[in-house]
Amino acid sequence: MPLTSIIPSALNHTLRSALPNDTKVRFACPTDMTPEGMLGESMLLVTTRYLVTASKTGDLWQLLYRVPLSDISQIRVEPLIGASALILTVKGQLLRVLRYSYASAQDMSEAVESLVHLIDKEHGEEDHTSIHEEPAPDWSSRAAHIRTFKRLWSFCKPHKRSLSLAILVTISSSAIDLLPPYLTMIMVDEVLTDPSQYGWLALLVLVLAASRFLHTGITILSGRMLAVLGDRLAFDARSELFHVLQLLPIKYYDAQQTGGLMARIARDAKSIHYFWIDFAPAVIQQ
Repeated sequence: MPLTSIIPSALNHTLRSALPNDTKVRFACPTDMTPEGMLGESMLLVTTRYLVTASKTGDLWQLLYRVPLSDISQIRVEPLIGASALILTVKGQLLRVLRYSYASAQDMSEAVESLVHLIDKEHGEEDHTSIHEEPAPDWSSRAAHIRTFKRLWSFCKPHKRSLSLAILVTISSSAIDLLPPYLTMIMVDEVLTDPSQYGWLALLVLVLAASRFLHTGITILSGRMLAVLGDRLAFDARSELFHVLQLLPIKYYDAQQTGGLMARIARDAKSIHYFWIDFAPAVIQQ
C-alpha cells in the first residue's frame, strides 16, 4: 500500500467536517492495525497543517489524533512484537498515534521520511525533526527482568485469593515444621533427664507424631494448591500468547519455523508452571 493522496469518501467527509475548509491532503498511508493492536483499517494522513490518524469501525471512520505539524519536535518508531508504533513528541509529551504490522513497515518508513521532510520545511530549518528508532530491547538486563516479573505478576492478579491462600498454607507448613525440633529439645533436656517428668513422655511423643502427620498433610495440600495455581497461570499465559500470535501478519510466520514457535510457547508456559511448583514453595519457606 504505497503513499497516496486518494482517501475513502467516508473518511474524506469526516475530514471536511473536522478540519478547516482550506485543508488539503498532501499524502496518506493506509495501515493494517487499530490503535488497540487488533487487525483492522487505519490511516495516517498528512495535510498542509496537520497530521491526522483515523481508524475504521464498521463503515465509519473516526479521527483519533489531529496534531499541528508545527508542534511536532520528534518522530520515533517503537518496535513491538510483530508490529511497530509511531510515536510523536508534541510539546514535550509523547503520543502513540498509530500502530502497524511488519507488512506495512516499508510504506510507513516512506511516510515517516516524507513527514520529516515536510516538518523541516514547516519550521524552515534543516534537520529540525529527528527520527529515533528504538533499538531491540536487551532481555538480559535487569530492567528487562523487572518488566518480565511485572508481566508475570499481571497474570496473578485474577487469582489473588487462591495465591494468598496458597502462600498462607505454605507458611503454616513451615511454622509447623519448627515444632518437632522444639518438642525434641524439651524431651531430651527436661523429660529424659528427670525421672519425675517421665509422665510427660507419652504426651510429647504423641504431639510429636501428630505434628509430623499435620505437617505432611499441609505440605501435600500446599503442593496441590500451588500446582493448580500454576496450571491456571500457564493456561492464561498460553491464551495471551495465542491472542498475540493471531495479531501477527502472515509474513512473520513465513520467517519463523512453526515447530520453533510451538516449542517456545510450550516451554514458556511450562516454566511458569514449574516456577509455582518447585521454586515458589522454596522461596516462601525460606
